[in-house]
This record gives sequence, structure tokens and C-alpha cells, in this order.
Amino acid sequence: MNDVKLEPQMDADARRLGRKTGLFSRRSFYLCISLLICSFTSIVRADWTLTTSDFKTQAKLTVNTWTPGEGLSVSAEDGGLIKTDSRRIVSLVSDRPKAPANGNWTLVLRNGDVLDGEPVGVSGQSLQFKITELGPIDIPLKNLATMQSKDNKNPLSSTATDKDLVRLKNGDQVEGFFINVNTDKLQITTNANDSATTDIELSKVDRIAFGGVSPARAVPPLSARLTFLSGSTLTVPLTDKNKTFSWSVGDITLKDPAGQERKTTPDQVSAVEVLGGRVVFLTEIDPASDQQTSYLGTVWPTQVNKNVLGGTLKVGKNIFGRGLGVHTRSILTYDLQAAGGKFDALTLRAGLDDSSAPYGEANLSIVLDGKVLWEAKGMKAGQISEELNLPLKEGKMLELHAEPAGKLDVLGRVDWVNAALIRP
Repeated sequence: MNDVKLEPQMDADARRLGRKTGLFSRRSFYLCISLLICSFTSIVRADWTLTTSDFKTQAKLTVNTWTPGEGLSVSAEDGGLIKTDSRRIVSLVSDRPKAPANGNWTLVLRNGDVLDGEPVGVSGQSLQFKITELGPIDIPLKNLATMQSKDNKNPLSSTATDKDLVRLKNGDQVEGFFINVNTDKLQITTNANDSATTDIELSKVDRIAFGGVSPARAVPPLSARLTFLSGSTLTVPLTDKNKTFSWSVGDITLKDPAGQERKTTPDQVSAVEVLGGRVVFLTEIDPASDQQTSYLGTVWPTQVNKNVLGGTLKVGKNIFGRGLGVHTRSILTYDLQAAGGKFDALTLRAGLDDSSAPYGEANLSIVLDGKVLWEAKGMKAGQISEELNLPLKEGKMLELHAEPAGKLDVLGRVDWVNAALIRP
């Protein structure tokens, strides 16, 4: 009797347990899927801040797609869709924290790109250099400026011209013609017509300066300079031809400097700056002339994105990432027609770097074709102008003047901050 009564009870318990187990499994399944979706979204989402050519910024954006032809498509927090033509983009900056640089070498290209990684070898007329985010990429030898060890502490005592110059860690220097390099050794020949090569252990090399003269920097074609989380920067073209660049939710396709297709992911990128668009920063082009007349005869070369001492641009206790650092007396002249012409305006701020305290003083002026557009006399350390927006239509020669304000030219450290030419 007991056995007969228990059996149906056990079946009923089993059925109830089965229903509960099935319900739990379904709930667990949907929960897992939701968690996976949320995790994936958090990986690819990242909040981006977009700055456009009117210098307005929009934050907390999600990048959907970006192609040269269609432009950039992003979604705002409220779900609204924002589309922007590539040439009207100034920058796109992620909120992701930067990662430590990888690799033992820093490779600097003639266009200003900086890559952290390892040399792999030479193939044809290109150097293969491996970086974390793209793996080995091909870089034409003519594009190379310097390659230096991460523990480099001393700059080269001289600059190579026709020949390449190798500085060893013991201070010795070898001049010749670069042949090959990999993770173990560097090959160089001291005579371009001699097939004999000299092998140098790469661990003994401090820095290589590649021969050749960099061409004058003019307004570049429309392109994007990507900054990766590791700090490496790489400029890629933004043209419809040959599908040079595309960005989707999950990946980025681009062409390396040798024209080879490479892929990475958006979560490896910390920022993108558009070059050759509507906004052309003076830091990206060379002046037609750079005149300096120091009171004591000391030469103070113009610094790009640094003050004249080579330090951080800092005015009024505010730090600026972009600008030109000069010393009085200085005149920077830009040939607007040679730079591309058809500029509507110049926008910038001007002041004396905080490092010029306590005696620094200067008279500043901006001149277009002999006509003074703006001037400020007796500027002192830490003082900076308001945001200037000066008309340039049909202008030809633009001059930035920094003159001593007193009898002595002492601590006249002037910063031209965020100086940019605006195109129609």
C-alpha cells in the first residue's frame, strides 16, 4: 500500500522539479545572454567626445560607422543620430585610459608619427615594425626619421644628412648606409657602392638617425592620425579610392604607410585627429620663414607643441597641448597661398608662458599683408589673450610677431596657442 501511494507522489515531485528546473534554465539562459550583450556593449561602446570645425564639442557618444565617403555616424546618449563630414571633424577622443607603451624601441617618422614597438626586418624598400595594436606594419624607408632605444638618454651630437648615423650606447658613432635591422642586429655599410656590411648587436645601439632631408610640411591631404592606447600614432589617408579607411562597431580597417591593409579594433584607439580638413593647425605646417633675433645672440628654435624651452605649454596655470613656443624677438611668416589658400579666418590665443616669470614681458601682434589685425603690448608672464578669430579672406602673407617690451630681451617666452587656419 505504501509503495503504491508513494510512486505517484514521487512522479508529481519530479514533474514539479522538472518545471522549476526548466524555468530556472530558461531564466539563466536569458540572463547569460543579457550579460554577454552588456559585456560586449561595454567593450565596443566607450564614450567618445567629438570636436568639430566650429570648435563645439559633444560628449558621451557611441561611434557607429566612419568611412571617407559617408563621414562619421555617432549616437548620442538620448539615442539621437549625428552625422559629420570627415573634413569637418577636428578630433574624436575616447574616455579609455591609456595603456603602458610596449616594445623596446621608439620609431619616429618624417610626418611626426611615433610608433612604440620592435623592428622585424627590411623587405624591399620598407621596414617592418611591430606595434601592439596592428602587429607588423610596413613603412617605406624614405619615411623614417629616427629609431631610438627606450633607455636613450642622450641626443645625437650631430645630425646625419646623406648618410645614416648610428650612435652606440658607449658613445661611439658609426656613419654609413642602413641595410637591415631585426630584433637582434643592425646591418650597415660604410660605402653605398660596397657590398660588405657591418653587423652591430642591436642591444648596443642607442639611436639611429636616418639620412635624408625632411620635405617642408604643407597642408596634408585629408587624413586621420590615430593615437592608440599604447601611445603610438599613425596617420592614414581618408579617401574613397581603394577603400583606405573604414570603422564599424567591431573593427577598423586601414592602410599602413606602404599601402598594405591592416585591421584593429576601436577599443585599441584612444583618439583620432583629422588632418587636412576644414581646420588646419599651424603646428602641422612649416612657416615660409622663421626669423629670430635674440638680444644676446642665443638661438631659440621654434618649438612645436612645447614652450621655447621644450617644456609644457602653460599660461595662466592652464596647460595647452597644442601650440608654438618662441622667444622674442621672433617673426613667423606663413605663405597662405602656398599653404593652400582660401582661408576664412585665423583662430588662436597668445600669451607669455608661466616659465617667463618674473621678468618676462612682450609686445605681440598679428599682421596680414602689412595690416595689423591684432596687437597686445606689455604682456607679462601668465597673461593670455581671449580667443581670437581674425579674418583672412584673400590674404597672402600672415605674420606672428613677438617683440621685446623692455630694454632687455629677458625671459620673453611667448606661446601661440591652438593657432589654426579655418577653410570654407
